[in-house]
Amino acid sequence: MDIARKANPDVRVVWLGAPVMGDPGLFRDMPVVNAALAEAMRRLPGCRFVDVWPVLAGPGGRYAEFLDPTTRLRAPDGVHLAPAGAARLADACLAALAESPGPVMLSQNP
Repeated sequence: MDIARKANPDVRVVWLGAPVMGDPGLFRDMPVVNAALAEAMRRLPGCRFVDVWPVLAGPGGRYAEFLDPTTRLRAPDGVHLAPAGAARLADACLAALAESPGPVMLSQNP
């Protein structure tokens, strides 16, 4: 946040949470990480946290490698996205950006 605000004190930040993970340890830990990030974003003016867990989750919020029998959302490693999953995540990102007035700093760094 310091880097973003140094470049532009008025920048609005949209922070995407981690998606549901296939690895049991990551599946257990990511909600805790997401909750901490969401709370941090709530405290900072001009910042917003976007929960993308449901974008890629299956029934009951569980990990889903496939949306349906022919549409792969995730790579077999349980972490990375397949093209259809990336498209769903991109749609969620674009929707979040459309709801955030003002400039948004884009970063590829976690």
